[in-house]
Amino acid sequence: MRSTPRPWILATLCISAMLALQGCEPPNATRPSTPASNGASVSEPIALPSAPPVEVSTLPPEISSPISPPSDKPLPAEGDVMTSGEVLDRLRARLSTPTCIVGPNNTRWRHKYAGYPQHFADEVQATLPMMLVVLDELEKRKMPGEFALIPIVESWYRPDVHSFGGAAGMWQMLDETARNNGATVIRGYDGRLSGFDATQAGLTYLGKLHGIFNDWRLTAMAYNSGEYRLMRTMSPEELAERSAGGVHYRRPEGLSGTTYEYVSKMRALTCLLAQPQRQSIPLLTTVPITHWIAYTMPADVTSLDDLARRLDTDPDILKAFNRGYKNGRVVAGAPRTLLVPASTRSHWASAAAQATPQPTQVATGAQAANAAAMPSTSNASAAATTTKTDPPANDDPPDDQDRAVKTHVVARGETLDRIARRYHVSADKLRAWNHLGRRARVSPGQKLKLEP
Repeated sequence: MRSTPRPWILATLCISAMLALQGCEPPNATRPSTPASNGASVSEPIALPSAPPVEVSTLPPEISSPISPPSDKPLPAEGDVMTSGEVLDRLRARLSTPTCIVGPNNTRWRHKYAGYPQHFADEVQATLPMMLVVLDELEKRKMPGEFALIPIVESWYRPDVHSFGGAAGMWQMLDETARNNGATVIRGYDGRLSGFDATQAGLTYLGKLHGIFNDWRLTAMAYNSGEYRLMRTMSPEELAERSAGGVHYRRPEGLSGTTYEYVSKMRALTCLLAQPQRQSIPLLTTVPITHWIAYTMPADVTSLDDLARRLDTDPDILKAFNRGYKNGRVVAGAPRTLLVPASTRSHWASAAAQATPQPTQVATGAQAANAAAMPSTSNASAAATTTKTDPPANDDPPDDQDRAVKTHVVARGETLDRIARRYHVSADKLRAWNHLGRRARVSPGQKLKLEP
C-alpha cells in the first residue's frame, strides 16, 4: 500500500518552490513604457541589462529637522546650451530639505529605480532637455522643485505615452483636466502631447492644488487621486488653515495605497537626484543640454517643417518636442506658441518676414492668349495670378557632401530605442539610416548615423 504524503510536507515543498522562483525573478523596474506597433505606448517596461542589480543600502538620516522650503533667490540667466550638471543643480536649488529620509519605502523605491545605476543615469540624462523646460516655469511661478519629478513618475518625460484610462502625455492628463487648465485639445492638435502646452496646463493645475493644500506631498497626492478625494479627508477648518499655511503636514487617512506610493516614489527620486554620489549613481555633469524656450510662430506658418526651415533647425527634433501638432501640421484653432531651441533666436526676425515657398505655376497657352487679349491695365494682375517666382537658389538645402554626418557610438547597455529617444528621432529612422532590419540589435562600439 502506497503511503499518502502528509499535508504539512506538501505545504513546505510548495513554499520552498515559490521562494526559489521569487529569488530568480529580477526586481520590478520603474522605467518608461515602450511604443506598440500602432504608435501608442503600452506599459511593458524596457528590458534591463543582464547584470544583477546593485543593492541600495539604507542611508543615515541627512538631518532630523522638519521639511523646509527652498530658497526663492533668483538664478542667473541661462544660455542657449547648458550642461547636465547645471540642469540638475537648478533642480536641487528648488528641492525642500531634507532631500533624503529614512524608511523602508524610501529604500525600496530607490532600489527599484536605481538598482541598475548606469541604466538609471542614462534614463535621467534623456529627460534633462524637457526637465529644463519645466524648471524654467517652476522658477517663474516659485513652485517646489519636487513637481519636476512628477513627469518621471508618470511617464519618464515621454510626450507620446497614452494610458488605458485615457490620460496622455508626459503629465498624463485627461483631456477634460487639460482643457480646464488652459490646454487645447481639438481635432488635429492635442496639447497634452506638446511640451509647452502640457507643461503650462500641468503646472497651472498643480498651482491650484498647491494653493489648497500648501504642501508638495499633499499636492502630489491630490494630483494622483483627485483634489476632492483628498479634501474629504480633512475638515473645513483644516482646509482653511492649510490654504493660509498654518498647519503642519499630516498624512491623510483613507486614500489608496497607490496614492501613498506616489509620494514615496517622488521621495526616492528626490534622494537619488539630489545626492547621487551617496548611492553610486554615475550622473554625468558635462553633457551639453539644448535649452528649449517658448516662441510664437508667424501667422502664415502652416507646418512645423516650414517653421524648421525658417529657423534653420532640425524638423524631426522640432516635432519631437511639439508632438501635439498631428503630423506636424498647424491646424486652425491650434496654439501658435511652441518650444524651439534657444539658439534659433537669431532667426526669429527673418522667420517672420519669410513667406512659405509656393510651387511655380506656369501659364498654359490658352491662359497666355487670354492674358494678352485683356486690357493693358489688367495685364500685370493677370500675370501675377498665373506665374510665381521660384525661391532663390541660395535657399536650396546644402549638398550632403558639404556637411559632416552626425554619428553616435553605442555604449554598453544601450538599445536602439534608447538612442532614438536621446536624440529625439524615431527608431525606424535610425534603422533606415543605418540599414538595420526590424529585429537587428546594436552592439557596444557600433557607430550609428543620426541623420540621412
